[in-house]
Amino acid sequence: MLIYYLRYPQYAIIKIEGHIEGFELDKFRQPFQELALLGCQTIILNFEKINYISSSILGYLIEEWRRKAEKGGKVVVCCLTPKVANLFEITHLFSIIDVYETEEEAIEAIKKG
Repeated sequence: MLIYYLRYPQYAIIKIEGHIEGFELDKFRQPFQELALLGCQTIILNFEKINYISSSILGYLIEEWRRKAEKGGKVVVCCLTPKVANLFEITHLFSIIDVYETEEEAIEAIKKG
């Protein structure tokens, strides 16, 4: 798994490539923790290059979504691959986390509030 982020004044974009396995949870958490220390409470997760997400990663994603919401922030997701979209459907994450077709749509939604 490759993970990195881009920081902007109103939000950050976390980009991830590959499989996100449960044993990589600490690596997945790292950008969230770094961004929290920088005061960033709004995050866009770009899943364009993701093939698989483990249940422990999904659990952390929900936890992070709740943490950001409590502080007035957001976690949104964009660019789901068909496999990951199916997983979001099965786990009902579409009813919890805002999902956008493109990164540009996610950015516009964040800017609008």
